[in-house]
Amino acid sequence: MRTAILFTLLFAAMACNKEDMSRPAVAGGPKLIQGRLAFRSLADLQSYYGKIHNDIHEQGLDIQSYLDSVERELRFTSARTTENLTRSGNKSLESDDDSLTEYFTEAEIIGIDWLKDDIRKSLLNEHYEIQVGDSVYVYVSENTIYRMSVNHAEAISSLRNFQKGDDEQLAKSTLAMDGVDLLSQKYQVIHFNKLLTLEDCTYDHELYIIPEECNPRVVHFDLDGTMHAEEENGDPFFSFLSYLEINVDYGDGTSEVIPGSTTEWSHTYPVEGSYQLTVTVTFSDLCNQWQEITETLEPENDGVIYVADVGCSGLNRSIDEFVGAGGLGSIGMRSELWFKRDIFGSHQVAKTTSYRRVNSLLGGIRWARRSAYVKAEINWKFRTLACQVTTPNNEYTFTGLETDWCNSCRSKRAAKTGIIDRKIGNNEVHSFHKVERNGQILTKTHRLKFCP
Repeated sequence: MRTAILFTLLFAAMACNKEDMSRPAVAGGPKLIQGRLAFRSLADLQSYYGKIHNDIHEQGLDIQSYLDSVERELRFTSARTTENLTRSGNKSLESDDDSLTEYFTEAEIIGIDWLKDDIRKSLLNEHYEIQVGDSVYVYVSENTIYRMSVNHAEAISSLRNFQKGDDEQLAKSTLAMDGVDLLSQKYQVIHFNKLLTLEDCTYDHELYIIPEECNPRVVHFDLDGTMHAEEENGDPFFSFLSYLEINVDYGDGTSEVIPGSTTEWSHTYPVEGSYQLTVTVTFSDLCNQWQEITETLEPENDGVIYVADVGCSGLNRSIDEFVGAGGLGSIGMRSELWFKRDIFGSHQVAKTTSYRRVNSLLGGIRWARRSAYVKAEINWKFRTLACQVTTPNNEYTFTGLETDWCNSCRSKRAAKTGIIDRKIGNNEVHSFHKVERNGQILTKTHRLKFCP
């Protein structure tokens, strides 16, 4: 009897050890709170992401199977799982690879995949939310991220109802709420943190600075102002401001007076560089019988904006293509290249996935992920936030090559990860993809291009 008990305990311990090896065992791992993964800090989140990436890369693991195991361990339904179920509900067990098989049409392979990175998607919930400390981050599109307090139920609910994936829209109704920040790589957002409070009214201003991607010395400005107060019954109230006049000193020796009826305007800087921007606004005090108020706005980053002279961007960018044709047994390849810079860190990834035409148990011939020789290769060069390739200390010189391959697997990714303050130049990042099986070969080369 004692022997049996000892054997049972030993077996259980071995099972636990094996289980622990199947998921990222790092300090600061997440907890599951209200359907979201919650991390104590951004450093913990980035460390956890890095551990998953390193496990997949160093141990040669299948990405999808590994992420499935991570989600099972966390008892968590992610955006990745939700997207997969939405894209294809056609699943059945096949003996060929002794695993659960998804069948796809060519359109379903790519589908609507605006976030791209499976690791990111595996850490976001079905509403594209993640919690860090006391803040909730919500991904609305590839380049639009919002941050709010975990207690801001109104803003969280508003963004859950907002259509995800549209990179040209901002949920301005949500932005107008107190305690909601826009963390977008598409815009340089200068938020003026000196709030003017008069007669129980609080005035807030946000200036969106949008350089043209292919002619970044042309900068577009968009100023939004809001007034926040309380009704007599204590309910919150806000209204958009009506500006009377906007005075702008661009920091390049020129200034301009913008009529209050125009809150969107443009300016062309003479050369690349850093410029001190000063904005003074005149508006009506809605709480004090429409008296005029003139205020010099004080931005969080001292009003410095960066103007480049080259095709250089900090925007998230991606390329996603599928090639494949022929009948039963022919191979297909999905090739992806992306650059991401957000709360997870800065990551640049080339990913290759192998497919083969198979008989579907549901009828007909479909594409399914199948093992083959798979290769992913990425060449990269990074720039600073000022679009410089190097600095005097050489600390921002990032150029190189990453390659990953396997003789028999379904997917491989080559990546350079870790540093947040990066930008990339036009055509300076490119990838090579290859799939080979039974004498069939498919290859593809991509370049991340921001300008024509």
